[in-house]
Amino acid sequence: MHKKWSLKSVSSFAEGVLNSYAQVFFSQRKSLAVLLLLLTFIDYQAGISGLFAVVITQLTARVLGLDDTSIQSGLYSFNSLSVGLCLGVYFNLSLPFLALVAVASLLSLLLTVWIGGALYPKGLPYLSFPFIITIWLSLMASRSYEALMLSERGIYIYNELYTLGGQGFVDAYMQLENSAFPLHLDVYLRSLGALFFQYNLIAGFIAAVALLIYSRIAFAFSLTGFYTGFMFYHFLGGNITELTYSFIGFNFILTAIALGGFFLIPSAWSFLLVMVVSPLIALLNSALSGLLWAWQLPLYSMPFNLVVIGLLYLLRMRSKVRYLFLTPVQHYSPEINLYSFNTGTERFKGSPSIAFQLPFYGRWTVTQAYNGKHTHREAWRHALDFMLCDENGETHEGGGFELKNYFGWQKPVLAPADGLVVDLHTTIDENQPGKVNLENNWGNSVVIKHGEQLYSQISHLLTGSFRVHLGQYVKKGEILALLGNSGRSPLPHIHFQIQSTPYVGSATVPYPFGYYLKYAEGRQSLMSFSTPVEGDQIQNVEITPLLRDAYSFIPGQILQFKVTEARKTYTVRWEVRVSAYNQVYLYCFKTRSVAYLHNNGTMFYFLSFHGDKKSLLYHFYLSSYQVLLGFYPEIFLRDTLPVHTVNSGIVRVVQDFLAPFVRFLKVEFQLEYTHIDNLFTPRTLGLRSEVRTSSAGIGQQRYHFEIHIAKNQIDQLHIKFGNRRILAERQNEYETTEP
Repeated sequence: MHKKWSLKSVSSFAEGVLNSYAQVFFSQRKSLAVLLLLLTFIDYQAGISGLFAVVITQLTARVLGLDDTSIQSGLYSFNSLSVGLCLGVYFNLSLPFLALVAVASLLSLLLTVWIGGALYPKGLPYLSFPFIITIWLSLMASRSYEALMLSERGIYIYNELYTLGGQGFVDAYMQLENSAFPLHLDVYLRSLGALFFQYNLIAGFIAAVALLIYSRIAFAFSLTGFYTGFMFYHFLGGNITELTYSFIGFNFILTAIALGGFFLIPSAWSFLLVMVVSPLIALLNSALSGLLWAWQLPLYSMPFNLVVIGLLYLLRMRSKVRYLFLTPVQHYSPEINLYSFNTGTERFKGSPSIAFQLPFYGRWTVTQAYNGKHTHREAWRHALDFMLCDENGETHEGGGFELKNYFGWQKPVLAPADGLVVDLHTTIDENQPGKVNLENNWGNSVVIKHGEQLYSQISHLLTGSFRVHLGQYVKKGEILALLGNSGRSPLPHIHFQIQSTPYVGSATVPYPFGYYLKYAEGRQSLMSFSTPVEGDQIQNVEITPLLRDAYSFIPGQILQFKVTEARKTYTVRWEVRVSAYNQVYLYCFKTRSVAYLHNNGTMFYFLSFHGDKKSLLYHFYLSSYQVLLGFYPEIFLRDTLPVHTVNSGIVRVVQDFLAPFVRFLKVEFQLEYTHIDNLFTPRTLGLRSEVRTSSAGIGQQRYHFEIHIAKNQIDQLHIKFGNRRILAERQNEYETTEP
């Protein structure tokens, strides 16, 4: 056990070190981090100093017991990396120098925690402020330390390159340096290298390639920001040496990547924003360079910090957001941020935080909807009336002269969602058919609080039939009372409305129902987060227990499958876990892949997948992207997946570049219900799903899945795509383990 824990700790430590490098480009991609780490060793003394600073910071943060997630993601140590690299350029390696780097790294960590604590409550990042303050203090202090030896590296650059990589490396450098690069491209590449305190074209070229591989959108923003700022200098007749000296043009690049594709969802608007703020960066470059020169301090990334934090604060102060959307969930990739945001916006458009169900059993008819013919006007226009009808549309039998002749009379009325009973009217007499009580307009009613400024009111209930009392907490689907005919109600019907205040008769607000079935022309269709209209025949989704149990994943539960492909068999184990943000997800032990999910009792759906796209978990994510937990063979569920989930190759690269402006790649999901052995007490049932990718409407790739459910669990999963055939069979009943 100790050995296993030690290996886990080493892996976590190595990940934290690598992420420190990737964080410079707002990433957590390991391949990018390795390239950037190697890049810093072009000036190997700076590379050693930078790595030493990161290690010191990582170890200190762990010893002090700081947040593990932040440590592992490199958030505490990427500023220390810059401190180490910068000092490594100024001074030669020595024991006194390493002591300075160690102390400066600790100061950087202290400032990171302190500044982060001040800015995070406002939703703002600390960026590289800890680096700026630390390096200024370190450079000023170093003037008093005689044991430090100033570096002369860069004077004999060819000798240094020969030592690093031999004659071949020198030749490559000379060829690159002698290439007829235009000034703007030369400055762009050197500015990229200067991000890692490597002031040469080789470093800039490697950084550009690494950035392009990591993110096409970030690369496009880097070009947009740099060239806008560069042209601004030319337009105003500025001194271009301000950009070539220390290559502070990286402020344009960092600002463009941060604002355009990381903190904001990439879009045409964010490109325009970058073009607007780049001249502001140029202005600050010129102004602050002169100001800091009096103290003999370098400018470095100060303009980037001021502009990004200032603009983010401004954007968070908006009362209306129509464009320039802040990234709601950070995936550390501009492409994934964009694709996930677009898909989520389309997928959950109009989805409120609480999914209300219809307040009745069976199929009822909407006799009056929003802006009704008789009532539901002005401040009370967002209300619905429901009546129970037979197959011929009749509301009663016989002559309808007695209340008992009406099909809805004394039928159960249900709580539409969990909540607290906050107002009750229970003593109003019933009207005979055709009569109304205008004095007590709402009749017997109940008001339930579901959230802050979110209440439901149900009216015209039967006196003496209430099963709830004031202050009682009720669950979704619980019987509140029976339907009567009290108040302004000529015939037994349910009046339903949503309101923002806790009193009977409050003004109404529009609010959709979560999921319900609509019947028209002999067919049924699933309505999601929709509001019915007059004449609609609707009912709640009836949950199939077999489906419900199969897609109920309990934290701590272990799922084990035997997977067979091409005569090869292996075992896969998953565990149901809960994140720090209370999100449920499946974790694959074999591939370390994760799939986040949600189950609201009516619909199961996956939210996102991260990991190995050859894993069984990935294919299960695709196969069950959305599952209605009731068996309805007439219903086809359709949904869309984020582009990055499936697409790859050159077409995806092109889409990445164009994604902020236009999307031509699409990934569509479809699921249908194929068979069930018994509608009332089923023991087995089957689902069939498909994921199809298309480019400009032309199909490219298809995944086919068949899901067999038995013993209240997913018993088999058949997977087919291309020439691959995979069968996954559940091996054991679920079991719980210690978290």
